[in-house]
Amino acid sequence: MSGNSANPISLKAHRQLGWLLFGLSLAILMSSIDTSIVNIGLPTIARALHASFASVQWIAISYILVVTTLIVGIGRLGDLLGKRRLFLIGIAGFTLSSLLCALAPSIGILIVARAVQGTGGAIIMALPFALHSDVVPREQAGWTMGLLTSMVSLGVALGPALGGMLIGAWGWPVIFLVNVPLGLLTFYTAWRILPDTPAHAAGQRFDWPGMLILAAALACYDLGVTFSEAQGMTLGIIALLAAALLCTVLFVVIELHAPSPMLNLRMFRDRLLSASLCMSVLLFAVLVGVGLVLPFILIQAERYSMISAGLVMAAGPVATALFGIPAGTVAERFGTRPAMIAGTTIMALGCLLWTTLTPAEGAWGFVWRYAITNGSFALFQTPNNMAVMANARPDQRGVVSGLLNLARNLGQMTGTSLMGAVFASFVAAASGTRLAVTTAPGKALLAGMHGMFLVAAGMVAASILLSIFTLQRSREARNFIAQ
Repeated sequence: MSGNSANPISLKAHRQLGWLLFGLSLAILMSSIDTSIVNIGLPTIARALHASFASVQWIAISYILVVTTLIVGIGRLGDLLGKRRLFLIGIAGFTLSSLLCALAPSIGILIVARAVQGTGGAIIMALPFALHSDVVPREQAGWTMGLLTSMVSLGVALGPALGGMLIGAWGWPVIFLVNVPLGLLTFYTAWRILPDTPAHAAGQRFDWPGMLILAAALACYDLGVTFSEAQGMTLGIIALLAAALLCTVLFVVIELHAPSPMLNLRMFRDRLLSASLCMSVLLFAVLVGVGLVLPFILIQAERYSMISAGLVMAAGPVATALFGIPAGTVAERFGTRPAMIAGTTIMALGCLLWTTLTPAEGAWGFVWRYAITNGSFALFQTPNNMAVMANARPDQRGVVSGLLNLARNLGQMTGTSLMGAVFASFVAAASGTRLAVTTAPGKALLAGMHGMFLVAAGMVAASILLSIFTLQRSREARNFIAQ
C-alpha cells in the first residue's frame, strides 16, 4: 500500500488498516460523545454539588471554549512534533482528566478539570484527519474518510441518550468515568498500531505569539456569541466581539511577519480551501438551527414527551452517520466537487421541504425531513474533508485538519445565536407580540420554523454557489498551500 504523503508510510496488511481505523474512530467517537453527553447531566450535577445554574453552565462552556481556542495551534504542533506522539499525549490527558472530573468534590474543581479535558479533546479532534491522510492509501481514502466523518455525528447522536441512561443508573460521575476504559483501549490501540509519523515541519519554531493571540480572538468570540443568546447585545457582549476583531487583526499582522507562522495566510489564496471552510461554517450553522428549533416544535407545540422528542431528534445525526461512508464512495467515483454540489443542492431542497411541514403529518413528517437534511450534509462533508486533506501539503496537514474542526465549531456557535435570533423574530412576527419563544402558541412556533428554514435555504444556496465556483476554479489545483 502506498500513502498520501511525500514519504508514504506503508501499512502491511488490511488487518492493520482495520485496527488503525478502529483506533482513530474510537478516539473521535469518545471526544464527540463528550461534547453532548454532559449537557443532559447539568441539572443533576447542580443538585449534587449545590451549584447555581450559571455555575454549571461553565462545565459545558469551559470544554468547548478550550477546544475551540486550541484546535488550530494543536494541529500546528502535530506538524512540528509528529502527530502520533501528540495524539497519544492527547488521549492520555483526556483519559486522566475524565477521571478527575468524576472525582471532583466541588463545582470549581470540576470546571477546571473540564478545561483540562478540553485540551485533550482538542488534540483528539485536531489530528485524526491529518493522521488519516498520512497513512491511509489514496485509493481507500473515500470510504475511510467517510467512516471517520460518521463517527463525529454518531457521537453527537449517542451523547444525550447514553448520558441519560448512565446517570439514571449510576449517577453523574459515570458520564466521565465511561471515558476511562474507552481512553485506555484507544491509547493501547493507537500505541500498538499507529505508525510513526514524521515531523514534517521539524526545525521550524512554534509561533507562540500567534497561538496566544488567535486563542484570545476565538475565546472572545466564543464567549460573546454564547452569552449574547441570553443577554442580547449588551455593552459587555459588544466589547467581547470588538476584542475578538482587534485580536484577529493583530493575529494577521503577526503571522505576516513571523519567520515560522502558525498559520500560513497565503494558503487562503486557494479558492478550494477558503470556499470549503466558508461552506462548512454556513452548513454547520444550518444544522445547529435545526437542532435548536425542533425541541420547541416537538415539545411545546406538538406536546411530544421527552422520550418521543429525543427519538425524533436522533434521526438527523443517525442519517449523517449512515450516509458518511456511501458519501466517500460517491466522491471517489464521481469526484469530490460534483458530490459536494449534489449534497448542498439536496440539503437546500430539504430546507425548503421543512417550510411545508404541517402538524397533521405526525412524527414521520419530522423524521424524513430531518433525515434528508442531515443525510445530504454527509454528501457534502465527507467529500469536502477528502478534497481539503488530499490537497494539503504533508507539513501542513495538522493545521489544516485543525481548521476543518474550527470551521465546524464556529458554525455551531454562530448558528446557535444567529438561527435562534431568526427563529425568535419570525415567532414574534407571527404572534403579533413580543412573546418569548417559550410562551408562544403552537401556530406561531410553526410559522417561526417555516421562516427560519427559508433563511436556512438561502444560506445553503450560497454554499451551492461556492461549490460551483470552487469546482470551476480549482480543476488545476494540486497542493494548495503555498510553498
